[in-house]
Parts: sequence; structure tokens; C-alpha cells
Amino acid sequence: MLVRSALVFVLATAGCATSRPDAVPPASSETAETPAAETPAAEVPAAGTVRISLGEAVTVADVPVRFDAVTEDSRCPPDVNCVWAGRAHVRLVVGGEPVDLSVPGYGPNDTVPETITRGGLTVRVLSMTPKAPDTPSAGGPEPLWVELDVTRA
Repeated sequence: MLVRSALVFVLATAGCATSRPDAVPPASSETAETPAAETPAAEVPAAGTVRISLGEAVTVADVPVRFDAVTEDSRCPPDVNCVWAGRAHVRLVVGGEPVDLSVPGYGPNDTVPETITRGGLTVRVLSMTPKAPDTPSAGGPEPLWVELDVTRA
């Protein structure tokens, strides 16, 4: 009986330590400005709309584009009435060069552009994952992504 109980305990704790590839990582106390782990670049069409998750890289017309970090996100959470919509800025790495871009729809920003041209590509942020509510959902946080319009310059 004791051996059986020990075996059940070992199997149960081993199962808890195993991570699933589709599991959402737990929320971190690190700031959003911390760069995400880099993933290999996926090849996408030469131009058009591209959705990239935080830390993911894609190759567009032989130019690597990576969603590196969220540098500011003061957007109003869903289902909340805010006086100010807030701001959101992301850091991309385009052709090896880091660039900060504004997420449109959150007021004008003279210091952080919405569109840049680097490495032979023109990149414009179309949208970013909606800001998570202050109360986490039972399923965990939604993965963070940006949607970009990428064209050859």
C-alpha cells in the first residue's frame, strides 16, 4: 500500500511539472518592456497583413521582423469607462534595427510614429491585443500580439 501511494504521488507531481506547448505561461511580475524570448522566424508573404505574437519573428521579403516588447500600455481595459483612452507603444526589430511604433486609435503622438521604413519594408501597426481586464480570467491572460501592415518600400 505504501509503495502504491508513493507511486501515485510521484506520478501526480511529475504530471504537474510537465508543461504543455499550448499552455499559457503564468503572469510575470516583470515589466512589459522586458524583451520576450526570441523564436525562429517564420516565412510569410512578401507583403500584407501579418500578426506576430510577443517574441515571435517572421520574415517578410527576406527581412526579419520581430515583436520585441511593449514599451507603453496605458490603454483603458475593456468594459471600463475611462476619461482617456490611453496610449500603447511597441518595439519591433526590423532588419536587425529596433524601432518603437505607436498603436493607432489612442490619440496622436508626435514622438512615436505609427509607420516606419526600414530594411526595404514599410511597417505600420494596425492593432494590438486588447488590454487585459484588471481581473484575470479563469483561462489565463490572452497572448499578446500585434497586427502589422507590411509592404515593400
